[in-house]
Formats: sequence, C-alpha cells, structure tokens
Amino acid sequence: MTLYISGLSIIAIGVLAVPVAAILILAVLTLKSIGVMAKLGILGFAVAAYLAIFLGDVYLNSIAMKEACKDAGSRIYKAVDADGYLETTWENGVLAIPVSERTALVYTGHKFAETVTKGGKIVRCTVDEHEKSSCQLQEVATARYEVRHAIARYPYVGGVYRVWHTTIEDRTDGEILAEYKIVDPLLGWVDRHLIQRWFGSRLRGCGRVDGGMSGFIENTLLSRQTTSAKLLRKENE
Repeated sequence: MTLYISGLSIIAIGVLAVPVAAILILAVLTLKSIGVMAKLGILGFAVAAYLAIFLGDVYLNSIAMKEACKDAGSRIYKAVDADGYLETTWENGVLAIPVSERTALVYTGHKFAETVTKGGKIVRCTVDEHEKSSCQLQEVATARYEVRHAIARYPYVGGVYRVWHTTIEDRTDGEILAEYKIVDPLLGWVDRHLIQRWFGSRLRGCGRVDGGMSGFIENTLLSRQTTSAKLLRKENE
C-alpha cells in the first residue's frame, strides 16, 4: 500500500524524533525503581505512540486512497462525432460556476462549447477557422452531449481530499459514453499544517492520464478536425 506522505514530512518527523528519543531514553534509563523489561515496555509504548501521533492519520488516509483508486482513471465506452458539448461542474451535488470554464472551452478543438452562468442562462462560445473565439448568451443548451464534472470532498481523517468524477453523457437518452475519475489524497497533519504551509508541497493522487481532461474529451467527442487528423495519419501509414 502506498503511503501518501511527502519526503519533507518524513525528514521533519525524523529530525524531531532524535531529541525526543534522546530525552526519553535518558529519562527511562535513569529510573532505578523498575526493571529492564519494564523499561523496554515503556520505550516500546513511546515509539508506538510517537508513530501513531505523526503517522496515524497518514495510514488511515492511505487506506481510503487505496479503496478509492480501484476504479480511478479514464474509460471510454463509445466515441462519437460532435461539433461541441455542454460542460457543467457540480460540487457535492450543487451546480458550480468556475470562472475557468469560460476560457477552457477554446482548447478542445471543437467548434463550440456551452456552460451555465450564475443567472441560469447558457454561455455558448464558438471558435472560427482562424481560432478566434466569441461568446454569447442564450436561453437553453443546444449541445447533444454533456461533459459533467462531479466533485466530492471528504475533509476528515480516514478519507480522501477530493474525488473528481467526470462523465460524458448523451443528453437525449442519458447514455454514458465515457468516465474519468481522479482522486487526490488528504494530507496528514504534518504535511497539511507545516510542510504545505511553508513549502506548498502537494502529493500526486491517482487516475490522471496523459492528455488530461482535454485529451479525454477529444478522444470521446471526436471533432471534425480530430477525425480528419486521425484519417490522415492512417492514410500515411
């Protein structure tokens, strides 16, 4: 099982262990009222307590990551031709409107993409043959396919930090064409409160694939440019 802990955190725990261990050993060895076995028992208990304090939450979080990562990654069940799509993001079951969605629409190679605004209207962005984009508001979404991001957060010990589950669905019949699941680990308290605060370290979770989200969308919703490029490569082989 993979333990989700940074190298800096291990170094910090190790460095802190040296003076703590020295003080504890000195204190126990100077006790004359107990025997050798009792002293060894005290030292063993102290080591176990030290590891539990600094690594207990890391171990529990890593168990949760092992379970959550079983079905992480991308799976494409059916690829279809599409000029564009509707993109929505849901956080813990509530529709969210991240600012980045307006700019992310341009980079997938499709002719258009739509997303929902805070007012409930649809922003439709189109890209012409010169790769110039323009956006306009409309009442309803016209795209047949929806790229649906579902984000769930579990900020407690024994869980994961975030599960990002994206599905591509046919809006006419609800068929799921593909899904992509990314899991980010919940950091232990040393990483979370000390290392990350000072050094900004992050731990890589599971499920990320080459090409990222844009590649996942392009490989499922085949734009005309993508299809033409694939056919051209096939003819040249």
